[in-house]
Amino acid sequence: MLRLMRCLFVLAVAIAPVCGRAESSTAQCVALDKILKGAATNKTTGIIPASFLESESAVPCLVEALKSLKPQVNSPIFDPDVRRSFMTITAALRTMISQAEDVDKASGKQDATRRFISEFRKYDDLDLDTTWVLTYGVRNEDSDVRLNSLLILANVIDNSTLCLPLDHLYDPTLGDTPYGKRGRANLLTIVSVVAPWAYYENYNDIEKTVAFVSTKIGEAQDLTDTSAILQNIKDRLAVQTSTSNKAVPIPANSGKNCRQYKLRWASGLSF
Repeated sequence: MLRLMRCLFVLAVAIAPVCGRAESSTAQCVALDKILKGAATNKTTGIIPASFLESESAVPCLVEALKSLKPQVNSPIFDPDVRRSFMTITAALRTMISQAEDVDKASGKQDATRRFISEFRKYDDLDLDTTWVLTYGVRNEDSDVRLNSLLILANVIDNSTLCLPLDHLYDPTLGDTPYGKRGRANLLTIVSVVAPWAYYENYNDIEKTVAFVSTKIGEAQDLTDTSAILQNIKDRLAVQTSTSNKAVPIPANSGKNCRQYKLRWASGLSF
């Protein structure tokens, strides 16, 4: 997994209440909600204390906070208040991943990172809202938003959420701006994570998308990094065999959200 920075950004926040679901209705989540509301009202900096990040409620509350941004996220250009909220939430998540990696480094195992990823997916897999926000984040006009999004999504992406990054790669505007081109490379990096263990539908969709993007960029001299990522995806797909996941249909429960997702740009994909 990608190495994460250890800093917790201190930024202003302005988001909707985040304690709407029963599983997030805890004292810690209410405390987080107060921090966010106070920052929004006073236009001051919002600080998520280290003690909160150590609590069992941290992941569900932060995931819920990220989900709450979805109604305001429909393009790679975030409103300033949304950007401040997003950076505060995702900086906290990055710190938690970094702390888990430090624990794993000391133990020589990957148990702590796996626990974080499992916990994140537990609350994220109820729908695609978090992946929606992070996918727009990896192609954002702001480099800090892109970085936070990439480092989180690269850790938590799986077969059940890959349809969103794949769909975004068909957006014809990606090549129109420098941040769009960088965003396309980031989206491909996310896809590369799943490639070695992609199920049948995703495996075929990855192949189609790699072919599409390869044709789209041609031999552009300013896109050599993108070409290298495309080759890396091909190499990672090639490690699969006739008896690995590429021969297995995605389990019904894992594929349910993507089957309900309406493609915005792509056509001919499995979902």
